[in-house]
Amino acid sequence: MNVSKFYRLREIIGDRKQGLHGIVPVSRAAWYAGIKEGRYPKPVKLSEKSAAWRASDIEMLVERLNKGCWNEQVEEQGRSGIKKSCGGCGGCCHE
Repeated sequence: MNVSKFYRLREIIGDRKQGLHGIVPVSRAAWYAGIKEGRYPKPVKLSEKSAAWRASDIEMLVERLNKGCWNEQVEEQGRSGIKKSCGGCGGCCHE
């Protein structure tokens, strides 16, 4: 059985009230806008009112952001809706 790790939103963007530092320091509104624009991965629905993000998708996002790739666009296919090449960074994301 393949076990996947998931992150909840507060683990990704942080939670000031609980003193959690986020992996990606953006606001909740900026995070959801980024999902809509295709910059950030789409969540996985765990139940009707619960969603989380695959750790592998977040790790890929962090790697891409560390390389300076900010123009990621949504790909038609793919598990999470993101592709490896951003097309605007000179090819640093091509693997």
